Amino acid sequence: MPEPVFVYLVMGTTGEYSGRAEWPVAAYLNEEIAQRHIRLVSTWARQWETKHKSMYDIEDPPHEWCPLDPHMCMKYSGTSYYYLKAPLGQDVLLNPTGAREVSAVEMEGTLHG
Repeated sequence: MPEPVFVYLVMGTTGEYSGRAEWPVAAYLNEEIAQRHIRLVSTWARQWETKHKSMYDIEDPPHEWCPLDPHMCMKYSGTSYYYLKAPLGQDVLLNPTGAREVSAVEMEGTLHG
């Protein structure tokens, strides 16, 4: 079986407890690039937060919003970033018996059929 290919999904988060929000920012096939994106967008968020300390619970982006995360929102806790590592899915799934390949559409039909 071939080596798995991983995707690195950069996620943004703000708030706490029931007020916590999370959103996908970008996906990369290279872990170092995902980490670099996190460093850059985290720096941008900290600088923006310092400059606009009096604004809390910012859900409607101002005109100067972050080019590295256009969906950014920021609550009183600030905004932070992390990434998730997941194996990249394939358009064709292997039949467990190895007898033939099963398309994702066929697989879904058996799950919901």
